[in-house]
Amino acid sequence: AGRRGRNVVRVRIVGQSSLGWLEAAWLWGASLEAYVTGSNEVTRLVQKLYPDILCLTEPHGMRLPPNTPWNGIVMATLRSDEEARLFRAIVERWRPTWVVAACHGSTSRNIVMKWLGHKISHSSANKWSGRCIHSAFGGVTDSEWKVWYLSKTEDIKISLARMTTTKYSRPLQTALDDTLPGSQEARSFEVCERIGSQVGWVTDRGGHRFPVYDSGERAPDLGKTPTEVKELWVRAKSVWSKQSVIRRVQLEEVLGLWDYADKNVYRGLSKSTKVGLLRARQASPPAKILRMITFLLCNEIQEHLLPNSHQAFLPISGGQKASQANAQSALETQAIQRVEATQADDAAIEMDHWAMAGETKQEADARQVLRKFAHLWWCKNLEAESKRWLRKNGNRKEDRDAVADCVRRARGSDYWEWRRGSRLFFWRWPEEWMQDARDGIEFWHLSDPPKGNMKSKPCADRDDELMLRTKVFSCLFRWYFEQGFHDLLITCFGVKKGLTDIRAVWNASSNGLNATLWAPKFAMATFLDTEGMVVKWLSTTVLDYLKAGSPPQDYSQEPSIFKKSFQYDSDVGQMFHNFLMHAKERHSHGVRFVHTRNDGSVEEVSFWRWCVLNFGCRCSSYAACQGEERILEVCHGDPSDKTNPFEYCSVWENWPTAMNYDPSMSRVMLLRSDGELATRDVPYVDDIRGAARGEDEKPATQAQKTLAKGMNRLGNQEAARKRRIPSLAPGAWTGKMLHCTGPYPVRSTTLKKWKRGKDSLQWILDRADESSWIDTAELRRIAGVWVDLTDIYKEARCFLKGMFNALEAFREGRDLDGWRLLEAMEESHDLEFYDSLRRDALEGYPARTKITPELLMHVRALQKLFNSEEPRVVEVRPREANMLRYIVADASAEGFGYGTQFPEMQFVEREGMWTPEFGDSSSNLREATNIAHNLKRDIESGMHDGCELWCGTDNAVWSAVWNKGMSTARALFYLMVDIKQAAYDHSCFVICFHISGNRMIATGIDGLSRGDTDAGTSLGFDIRLFLPLNITAFDVPDNGLDSWCRSWMGDDYDRPLDTMEWFAPGRRVHTQVWAPPPAGALIALKELAKLRLKRPYEHTHVVLIPRILYQEEWRSRFEKEMDIWFLVSCNDVWPHSAFEPLVVGLCFPLHREYPWLLRLEREKVVAIGRSLSQMSKESHIRVGDYLRKLWRDPRSLPEV
Repeated sequence: AGRRGRNVVRVRIVGQSSLGWLEAAWLWGASLEAYVTGSNEVTRLVQKLYPDILCLTEPHGMRLPPNTPWNGIVMATLRSDEEARLFRAIVERWRPTWVVAACHGSTSRNIVMKWLGHKISHSSANKWSGRCIHSAFGGVTDSEWKVWYLSKTEDIKISLARMTTTKYSRPLQTALDDTLPGSQEARSFEVCERIGSQVGWVTDRGGHRFPVYDSGERAPDLGKTPTEVKELWVRAKSVWSKQSVIRRVQLEEVLGLWDYADKNVYRGLSKSTKVGLLRARQASPPAKILRMITFLLCNEIQEHLLPNSHQAFLPISGGQKASQANAQSALETQAIQRVEATQADDAAIEMDHWAMAGETKQEADARQVLRKFAHLWWCKNLEAESKRWLRKNGNRKEDRDAVADCVRRARGSDYWEWRRGSRLFFWRWPEEWMQDARDGIEFWHLSDPPKGNMKSKPCADRDDELMLRTKVFSCLFRWYFEQGFHDLLITCFGVKKGLTDIRAVWNASSNGLNATLWAPKFAMATFLDTEGMVVKWLSTTVLDYLKAGSPPQDYSQEPSIFKKSFQYDSDVGQMFHNFLMHAKERHSHGVRFVHTRNDGSVEEVSFWRWCVLNFGCRCSSYAACQGEERILEVCHGDPSDKTNPFEYCSVWENWPTAMNYDPSMSRVMLLRSDGELATRDVPYVDDIRGAARGEDEKPATQAQKTLAKGMNRLGNQEAARKRRIPSLAPGAWTGKMLHCTGPYPVRSTTLKKWKRGKDSLQWILDRADESSWIDTAELRRIAGVWVDLTDIYKEARCFLKGMFNALEAFREGRDLDGWRLLEAMEESHDLEFYDSLRRDALEGYPARTKITPELLMHVRALQKLFNSEEPRVVEVRPREANMLRYIVADASAEGFGYGTQFPEMQFVEREGMWTPEFGDSSSNLREATNIAHNLKRDIESGMHDGCELWCGTDNAVWSAVWNKGMSTARALFYLMVDIKQAAYDHSCFVICFHISGNRMIATGIDGLSRGDTDAGTSLGFDIRLFLPLNITAFDVPDNGLDSWCRSWMGDDYDRPLDTMEWFAPGRRVHTQVWAPPPAGALIALKELAKLRLKRPYEHTHVVLIPRILYQEEWRSRFEKEMDIWFLVSCNDVWPHSAFEPLVVGLCFPLHREYPWLLRLEREKVVAIGRSLSQMSKESHIRVGDYLRKLWRDPRSLPEV
């Protein structure tokens, strides 16, 4: 896989000393037809390590077809007369087109000519011989070998210069492990006069004397007389000592000296097998010589047999950049309707959206009359329907009272407005949610609520006070208040809403109520969710486009022929007041109502209590958003109904590193039966953004109407006055702009928010010039602004950590990460979104915050990236499928390796050596410097214009600098800022992600940094095979997860949800097993969170994800959703070939008794997770035993 056409090169190996040739040809990917060994010991070794290769004795080899000349290569190493005799006999019998033979450099020319034979050497049209010195090929020994190449064709030639010009001389230390200490076996060490690389003699405890070699020089020739491991001693560098240490070279290191350094290969092999392998390999030239000759020759033969199989690399231009001057103007000017979503409660309805083209005034008046009759009919039909339901369902008092309230509110409405408020028509709801819709949900109490009658603080002026009282009166008029017992009053204050309106906020914190309440956290939609609903213009359906291989589109044609993404906005009127407050909670929600007098007389006061949710109670957001998500699920209807605007029947997975990945499209696409992208919507509290595909806005209009009908049918207010009709250029959604007016979707922000963000950065710097402290409330609001902005400009999100670390520094220097950082960001964002007061911003925080160097570094980085006067307009994705790059980089103490894979498997490698001074620096600095400088150079050269770059690194420092804004490595931090600026200038989408060191070894880039070419991309393998962002845990070869999960879940275990079921998991069994690929983990976890919000008491979730993209994409959401999580290390359940550990998370249902969620017992669940992670390194059986106990009774949290 990933090495097309290589099996046309046919190879046969001859001789017991030729194992190295076999391994080189196997690595390249040639078709190995046979190995005539001449040795039982080598045969057993090959059969164990390479069971698919045919091993033959001499008689069987002589009978191997064909009888005519064979068009392939024979490779051999000659060490004795007997091997030479076998070689001559086989070559004369097979008559191959190409022959390669090697012998040690100490072999005389006369012996070599005797071994080759007159007939073989004189029957070739093309001959070449050369003296190959290991160090010239990048090796670490002084070994020399003679190689002969004989060919019957003139067009395939090799030369020593081609093989050695790009190689660097490397010291012995390159192949040594610097984490090993000095040997305890050394009794004494004597310095001697330097002889080559020998620096002395060591005597071990047994009295044996061995030479010691300097690791800064080259090792002796291990091929002249095969060396026993115990005979090789070195004076080497060690992290355990400032001075060089004397120690014995380990077995794996000796293999590394001969260029077989891949430790992953030796896992599971016995010592005797490794010793036998070493001896067999030492009989042939070092692997770097063998591979260079083999790879060069095989590439030439492949080109000879398959012309044009290797295409020249041509950089793919990104075309016009998203930052063109005409795209830099604010997107607000393109919006056909209002930009801001905020509307006054009494704003007029834009009737033009419901009028026919050219409609006269008489027709409009007639329409109004018809609407009145339609509303009367609707009220009568609703009443009759409710009575039928009551008769059918027992006519209980609680149902009768609820129905009567629903009917009276309906009668008080008109065609457009719920003027007397609304109440959910609970009998139309699914049975599982009917009682919650009728009665509301009970709150979660940490303690008994307080009691008292606090007074509201008056507004700053009389006009605002009257406006606020009007809002309170409207609540009374809409029957949101009721008469009844209360023992606690809730105060009220006003917050500006737009320019001419005010929002009444009911403060349940100042009276102490919120301190006694707890509410579950829940996930809110982000701008990323809206981006997933839109794709570029296409002349055909999305499915046809993808099946055709994502061909380029000709946008010079008439725009009307393309299918586009139209977006619309709907709004929930009186969002929180749509949902009833449970009767048990109302006594703590009393209201003081002032009867206004403008004649100077005393204003009377009456007391009421809330009967619906109010804005300000801790539990209101959860209850209201839960209800709204349930409503949307009902409104979306049956996805299999082809008449449903929200219909879908299949899903297209578009994961990075998959062979058919198209970066210009969304990662997961639900598709309709006609092959077009399904219509979807996402809510953010009361703002609902939807998108539908079509040549015009009709599909989006139909979806918006269906949604509005469904909401009103359930008694949920769809605010017609706030509706924004389908458009390619809609207004802002939560302050963010997403337009599809051109072929490629673009995103930006409003000019108001852009300037506010820039001004806030300057304000911080100005405060820093005056003092070392800053106002906490203002800093939290600023952080909220930038959380909002970096939802759009994702590359800058890492620079917010300086703000949050400064804010949280009073908590004993706590460094935010994972779910804690996500939670802090969400809290700050809410302060910005709801225009919260200073006292809310200061809740739980000191009045002042210390200005830290990290904060200032991050603020200046943001200033550098956001330096334009107009908001940046950036494209959502690359423009075409081929605008994609995969990059891997690694570094050793001696050098570096850097590789880039372009489309069509064009892989470009870059390697080099460090200066001695820089080579002595930390490994983290070397590796980070390698990827940073190479990436910056390539981006600035225009090589990656408009492309998506997936950069894999095993360097934790660079990953932390790029993704978390780590500022301790300052040189790298500033370099990272420059790269992000260059990426914007060149429209690049850069994703840096961390992989394990073993995976980096498998890619071959680790070896490339040492001059090795024995793995991964150096062998022509597709780099995507080593970066499994698209592979689920259950698809990893040789995993034992199915039986392991069944062993502790028992009959509750069911197969993992497929991608289609992520979007409708409520229809599956009680236990949900989620196993998304790493690239889809965040999407799956968001759907899991949505399910938990809608059905919190029903499902237990088990999540299994390989730990890739963990820090970069899904860690925060994962840790926030899971009760217990741990790592499964490589063992019988999780194979070593997976490299990274498996992340397993358990999420149990919500309970009505404390702990409502198991994660509230934080110390216990963290200790369990750590213990299980440690235990899995020793025994997966013990982990399964504990999980079995936990599964039976999770709330007991048994000790590990």
